[in-house]
Amino acid sequence: MSTLDSLKSLNPDLVIVRIGENVNSKLLGEQDFGAYYKSLIDYFKNNNADVKILCVSSFWKKDDVDAIIERVAKKEGCYYLKISELSADPKNMALGQFKNVGVAKHPSDMGMRAIADLIWVKIMLLIK
Repeated sequence: MSTLDSLKSLNPDLVIVRIGENVNSKLLGEQDFGAYYKSLIDYFKNNNADVKILCVSSFWKKDDVDAIIERVAKKEGCYYLKISELSADPKNMALGQFKNVGVAKHPSDMGMRAIADLIWVKIMLLIK
């Protein structure tokens, strides 16, 4: 966690956690993703009890990963935002823009804008 010290030292009012895409579903239990996710939340809450933490699901449909993120978020008093429905629309992916299919399945500019818009709407609800 020490690599995040410079961010934590800012005593942020809001932290957005979006890390689900690169989590290997096959290793969730073996590597105890839930415990490490909780540790990340605890790290930002330590000495900053008023920080609001928004935990965001994966862009892709990864129900097992997203379920852990949602469960930990709710248990730790954080906010949760599910965005995986965006990947159901191929326009939100960079299909046809890259030779590598794996890269092309990442969000397109339109998809990135949709992610940003959903996060922004949630933030606006949090700060009211």
